[in-house]
Amino acid sequence: MLRIDLNVPDEEHEKARKLGAHWDAAAQIWYIDDSFDPTPFMNWLPFYNVHAEFWYLAQTRTPCPHCHEHTTVTGFMLPAGHKMLETDDDDEEDDDETHAEVDYSEQDSPAFLFYVADIPTTVRNVISGFHHTLCKTEGQRIRRTYWINHCEHCGAQQDDADMFAEVGGAFFPSSRKEAAAIQLHRIDEPFMGYCQDISHQRFHIDMENTVLSAIKGAYTAGDWFKWMTHVINVQSKYPH
Repeated sequence: MLRIDLNVPDEEHEKARKLGAHWDAAAQIWYIDDSFDPTPFMNWLPFYNVHAEFWYLAQTRTPCPHCHEHTTVTGFMLPAGHKMLETDDDDEEDDDETHAEVDYSEQDSPAFLFYVADIPTTVRNVISGFHHTLCKTEGQRIRRTYWINHCEHCGAQQDDADMFAEVGGAFFPSSRKEAAAIQLHRIDEPFMGYCQDISHQRFHIDMENTVLSAIKGAYTAGDWFKWMTHVINVQSKYPH
């Protein structure tokens, strides 16, 4: 069954219990599963803008911009066919109110998520089985709270924009060699989360790129998917 974590304030714990929510003592969080009618729990349901039937835990190594030592960094990649919540604003306005239609649209290429603000316990449980330095804290650059990689050596934050949005960054390869350095561990469980940016919105134009010439010179990080190292039932080669 699909587990759904609930954002229940401390003063409403008793109400959640009476409605039948389950308490996870280890994670210190209330949850329900998909056999529940979600209506009584609407005020506590998390807001997720991406989901997929399965996903990839991505890992590679990159120089820390602070101490210049190489450190392991971890990311989330969704396969082609994942769905993302999008809002289409209506051109017509009624008084001062803008009408918007919100719907999940299917994406036709793989993509890395970044500035990931929220992931459910089921995803956290998966990443706990890998060596990683992800921690949910406030970013020093954008002053928002999200899951941030930290240097294994000096503890400095590794900014998502540098790794995911800049060509040549840890998760935005510009060659087969750079793509092959990214390990993808397929996780055959549903993924849900809330991200503030995604790699299929970040294009790089390179008219002379012979590897990705079929894309007519413009490509995203996800276009290097088939050259990344796909790992099945093998632990990460990037141990602590």
